[in-house]
Amino acid sequence: GVSVAETGSADRPTLDFYDAEAARYAAEVESLNDPAPLQRFMAELAPGGRVLDLGCGAGWASAMLAAAGFAVRAVDGSPGLVAEARARGVPAEGHAVRGFRGAGRL
Repeated sequence: GVSVAETGSADRPTLDFYDAEAARYAAEVESLNDPAPLQRFMAELAPGGRVLDLGCGAGWASAMLAAAGFAVRAVDGSPGLVAEARARGVPAEGHAVRGFRGAGRL
C-alpha cells in the first residue's frame, strides 16, 4: 500500500529547491508538457479508474487525468508545488511519502 505522513522528508534539500522555485518550475513544465505519453497511459487504464499521481508537481497530469474522467489523488512533498497545483484547480495534498510499495490499493 501507500502510506503518507504530514511530517518532513529525508530529502529536504530537494523539497526546499522546489518550494523556492515552484512558480518558475510550474511555468516551465507547462510550456514543455508533451501530453502524448500520458494519453497512451490513459488508454491502458479502465475508464473512470483510480490513479495516484505521486509527485504531482504543479498538477498538469492530474488535471488531464481528472478531465478524462479518472479519480485522481494528487500528492507532492513540496508545499510550493502543492500550492501551484491547487492554483490550477487540482486538489493536491501535501505529504512526505514513506514506505511506498507499488501495486497497492488506494
